[in-house]
Amino acid sequence: MTRVWLLVLGVFAVVIFATTLLVVIPNTMIAAVRPAPQLSPYTAKQARGREVYIEQGCVYCHSQQVRGPDLINIGARQPSELWHHVHLYQPRAYMPWSIMPAFPYLYEVKDAASVPAGTTAYEVPGGRLPKGKVIVPTADAEALVAYLVSLKRTYPVPTDSVAGDRSVGGRSEHTMP
Repeated sequence: MTRVWLLVLGVFAVVIFATTLLVVIPNTMIAAVRPAPQLSPYTAKQARGREVYIEQGCVYCHSQQVRGPDLINIGARQPSELWHHVHLYQPRAYMPWSIMPAFPYLYEVKDAASVPAGTTAYEVPGGRLPKGKVIVPTADAEALVAYLVSLKRTYPVPTDSVAGDRSVGGRSEHTMP
């Protein structure tokens, strides 16, 4: 028991080392990374859509990293708001094999004849709604679709103007800061 202080000091040193290695160093590395000049800030509606995206748990499967169901460029691949609304209401209307859950509570089902002029309403293909019915998106659904459509990363990968240039073994190597 006389060396308890040594054990406490060792645990403290491990925690400090791990914090430095896993938090401080990566934070300083990514702090210097600047967004591409082609990116524009989100509008208020798109920012709300991003919040809905996180609240609904979309981020669990669609992390927007290049892997699996990648959405980093979904706005360029599927620019149609109709497609996004129907896909959110019932994913299997367009992709029968989809395992994505439906989000019908983001929409109101109404009679097509009773939708007021100027209100956006969408028909859902494949008999997913009773005849004469349409879906009307809520404000959250509209914001979520605005966010998804904004995800357009079609610009070229940054080159030397953004990336560092250093010589390694007689050849030039490009690295991101």
